[in-house]
Amino acid sequence: MVPMAKGLTDEQINLIALNLTGRLPRVAADIGAEDKNKCAPSSRFRAGNRSWDGWSPDLQNSRYQPRPGLKTSDIPKLKVKWAFAIGGARYGQPSPVGNRVFVGSSSGRFYALDAASGCVAWSFTSDTGIRTAPSVTRNKAAPSGYAVYFGDYDRKVYALDANSGQTLWSTQVETWPTQSLTGAPVVYKNVIYVPTTSREEAAATVPAFECCRSRGSLSAISIETGKILWKSYMIRAEPKPYRMNSVGTQLYGPAGASIWSAPTIDPKRNLAYGSTGDSFTDVPEENASDAIIAFDLKTGAMRWKTQVTANDNY
Repeated sequence: MVPMAKGLTDEQINLIALNLTGRLPRVAADIGAEDKNKCAPSSRFRAGNRSWDGWSPDLQNSRYQPRPGLKTSDIPKLKVKWAFAIGGARYGQPSPVGNRVFVGSSSGRFYALDAASGCVAWSFTSDTGIRTAPSVTRNKAAPSGYAVYFGDYDRKVYALDANSGQTLWSTQVETWPTQSLTGAPVVYKNVIYVPTTSREEAAATVPAFECCRSRGSLSAISIETGKILWKSYMIRAEPKPYRMNSVGTQLYGPAGASIWSAPTIDPKRNLAYGSTGDSFTDVPEENASDAIIAFDLKTGAMRWKTQVTANDNY
């Protein structure tokens, strides 16, 4: 919605919301209210059995829990133990690790909650909203020995100490404004693999918008330093001007092939797999859209790709 609201004042945006919904936007959530629900100072993070410490409990993204701790017959007996109100929408799934539940929100607020009571062990505020599911692993650079990782709408990846919320590092993986981080980061052997996506195809509905110059990418980052070890684009050719639209706006291509979900790691073949979305233009894009692409874990070199749907141009 950013291109549509460009140039409008806050008052004009509020009037549009009032006209469409009959109500003015709610005042931003009182993020200070969580102080009333803080955990005791003695409460510390204990990793315990890290049975679901990211988007999936395994590198294959099976998303299957072999030891759920309850039977099918137990489900009707479940009752609410506690509830926690989050300012903004909660896009990414929470990650329960040991005695904590880690979860972010579209308001930019990230929380470490006590799994037993829902009290707030600590919280963190990023510059923009958070959509990825967090991942938690051992990290020698973290005072507690464990770190939690997630990405925000501004294409920035964060590493925080799992016990205190202390920022270990933050890394900007992309700079193009319409790009974002949606797929959860995946950690393997002290490297975090971060996929990028883009909302540029929606922005292209505005005739004056110069569509499109964003490409899906996969970055490998050191979990201890935040240094980008390599970055590979799904579409290797950089976008170039190719024609004008009906109102005289310059258009670019190729573009698209975003990675919307967490990558899958294949230790046996030393590969990372990314699944891509549609193409944003009608410029040929190397059959990288709507495809499965394999990258070398150490170098980021593209090993192979298989396109499932051709010419899926938005």
